[in-house]
Amino acid sequence: MLVCQMFESKNWKSFTARNFKTFPRYVRDQCLEAKRYFLVKDIDLDVLEQALQYCLKNDTVSFSNLNDTYAYFKRASHG
Repeated sequence: MLVCQMFESKNWKSFTARNFKTFPRYVRDQCLEAKRYFLVKDIDLDVLEQALQYCLKNDTVSFSNLNDTYAYFKRASHG
């Protein structure tokens, strides 16, 4: 599945696995969100890793939450 392999990070793989387990009826929707938020953008991998760790720790495993968390940490890292 493309979404599982978008990033090599162990946390990305854990996040996607937990996402699919948490939202089994919405996997297609979650995959579309993941692609929309993370596929063709210039993603800061350090910020993404920080957001993944936060979302996994706090059990907020939707791609919408990950995107919001990523945006928050990206803003915080730039000033």
